[in-house]
Amino acid sequence: MFEVVMSGVNHTISEYFTSTPKRAHPPTDSESDNSFSERPAPKRLNMAKKGEPVQAALKELFERMGTLATKEDVQQMKEHVKTFTSEVLEKLEKMEGQMLDLEAKTTAVGKEVKVVKGKTTRLEQNLNVHDIRIRRMERETNDLEQYSRRSHLRVYRIPEAATGQPEDITKTVCGIFTDLVGVKTVPGDIEVAHRAGRMGDKARPVLVRFFDRKKRDAILQNRRKLKGKTVVVDEDLT
Repeated sequence: MFEVVMSGVNHTISEYFTSTPKRAHPPTDSESDNSFSERPAPKRLNMAKKGEPVQAALKELFERMGTLATKEDVQQMKEHVKTFTSEVLEKLEKMEGQMLDLEAKTTAVGKEVKVVKGKTTRLEQNLNVHDIRIRRMERETNDLEQYSRRSHLRVYRIPEAATGQPEDITKTVCGIFTDLVGVKTVPGDIEVAHRAGRMGDKARPVLVRFFDRKKRDAILQNRRKLKGKTVVVDEDLT
């Protein structure tokens, strides 16, 4: 735009200087008075500095005019600003709605977490109660089983070949209790005697149950006499 305007201004200035005849000598006083009386004196441009050419002043003027916006530009800018503001407000409202939804979901999740924590706490408490009950039942069961074994003894390291039928096992352990331990024992003192456990490389222990627990306790008290012997007598513990 500036280049078009400047080209027109330059053309006008060139026509002005070419159409005005040049004077060979300076005008006289009468000619000067007539010329000034016929034409008004041109106004000076405010931005033209002293000694500055007219073309440079006009260039500065049109440069400043080029930076000014027209009414259409201002109206268009207003419309752009209005449209931009509407879009921004719409996006802000949308974001606000999303934030509200997110806050609502977060609140709901927080409530669910509290409920789950409450249930978890109750379950842990119930588990602790059940654990206590189970341990108590295990102790009671163990005590009962141990009580039922008060008349039992286990005899270790009796070779498998030395015993066959239950009667043979009973006679073998009676001989051990009588000869090695020093407590006279007859088959009538023993309720049952049998091998315990699975067969393997080692001889299975013999489980002996007495009718009279006093006989069992006497053998257990004198088992120290088996020190240095192959056979071992011990309690039947759980």
